[in-house]
Amino acid sequence: MKLDKQQLIFLGLITAILCGFGIFQYIPVIRQKHAIRDGMAQQDQLSETICSQSALLPELKHQVKQIQGELITFTKKVPQDRQFAQLWQQIADVMNECKLTDQLVQPGEELKSDQLCSIPLTLECRGSVEQLYAFFQAMENMDRLVRFEEVKFENDSDFNAVVKLNAKANVYYQSDDEGKSS
Repeated sequence: MKLDKQQLIFLGLITAILCGFGIFQYIPVIRQKHAIRDGMAQQDQLSETICSQSALLPELKHQVKQIQGELITFTKKVPQDRQFAQLWQQIADVMNECKLTDQLVQPGEELKSDQLCSIPLTLECRGSVEQLYAFFQAMENMDRLVRFEEVKFENDSDFNAVVKLNAKANVYYQSDDEGKSS
């Protein structure tokens, strides 16, 4: 069976049309296949990230509990308001317990910020080295944060084992401006 030229052209056109339909049907399927593979790779990567971060959760929970404990300690040592009278009474009680003489506790000008405020203090007293050491230990164990910035000891001119303490300290409290603005 011999095909003439017209039949060959017709068969060629039909083959080209069928190939064209095949290619135009096949190309979108290939593109979808690649898109699905990329999506699956992203999902696998996301799954690995979630698994690795999930492994960190127990450690993060432990850190949160630890920080909450520190926050409770902080709020006890740095109260929400000034509580001047109570603080002055505590310092006077500590000085009296340590048998210090010539006591002076003088507040300075208050320093305020959005979250934390401080009151500078000037402390003066006299006592033996042991009494002053006991005073510093008692101040450290106080339920209020008192940070000593400058400490100066002077011997008495009589050389009778009495030392004069001149100290500058800061007492802190949390600003209550946050609650007013909310």
